[in-house]
Amino acid sequence: MNIVGIDISNETFDCCFIVDNKPHYNTFSQDTNGYFSFLSTFKMLNIDTVGFESTGVYHKAFQKYLIDNGVTPIVLSPRSVSLFIKSTTNNKGKTDKTDSYFIALYIMKNSDLVALYFPIRDEFKPLTTTLIQYEKQIRQLKNLYHSISKVGDDFVLLASVDSMIKNAIVFRDELKIHAVSKLYSSIPEALLIKSEIKGVGDMVLLSLLPLIYDHFDKFTIKQIVSFIGISPVPFQSGTSVKKFSHISHRGDANTRKILFMSAISSVRTNPIMKEKFLRMVADGKPKKVVLIAVMAHLLRAIVSRLSHHTGRPIKK
Repeated sequence: MNIVGIDISNETFDCCFIVDNKPHYNTFSQDTNGYFSFLSTFKMLNIDTVGFESTGVYHKAFQKYLIDNGVTPIVLSPRSVSLFIKSTTNNKGKTDKTDSYFIALYIMKNSDLVALYFPIRDEFKPLTTTLIQYEKQIRQLKNLYHSISKVGDDFVLLASVDSMIKNAIVFRDELKIHAVSKLYSSIPEALLIKSEIKGVGDMVLLSLLPLIYDHFDKFTIKQIVSFIGISPVPFQSGTSVKKFSHISHRGDANTRKILFMSAISSVRTNPIMKEKFLRMVADGKPKKVVLIAVMAHLLRAIVSRLSHHTGRPIKK
């Protein structure tokens, strides 16, 4: 198997082509010319697999170029690659060149890696991130307005901060309408899910569905719950030291917050969730623990309905 490992930076990307178990190195520019030169070399050397670390935004344009030209790369977890490099006894020091070699070696050692592409997630990530930033800005400005009004009477300053708050709210609401409209256009099943599950609104679907839509059928329900970060994590040491379980908090924190608010809403409006909540509270469970159970129930219901409407069975 011929492999190329790539270390991507802002302006260039270093490649290690392993052909017939021999490494060959090259550096390309982070632009269309560099992408074309790489693809030509890729085809000339009969490369089977290409992989690189997830770099936030640096790898996105390159990844899209490859996919548009019939090559689906493997995007690796930087943490996994870093741990692999630390564990190897053949570490020659950290440079872009050696990083590309170890990325190629990591792919070779883990031949079962799957190349997954997330077009829906990548499309919606800037939208949801911007909405989160608007919410933070509005909250901070309101706190600032409150503190200024308590300690002084500078009406010009207060009017300026108040104007900033109003403008931010207008822009946030406009972007929210655009994002929700785009969600129902890109994922038509979302509108059906909203009508079928009481307590599930636009924002929870906007936050959750783009995260899982591309490949939810390749994972089990349990794995998806763990991905969102609401699976229980027990603590035990031997037979004598035990602590209360807690959720893992892995995954997107904002999605968990919105899902938590949706759980509160569903307890009030959804008969099934209300019955579950009252029954568990009557059994002595703390209300916050019960709400997390309702969150998990809602998540499973959303994924189940998504699977039904898309005709994509969830992995058992």
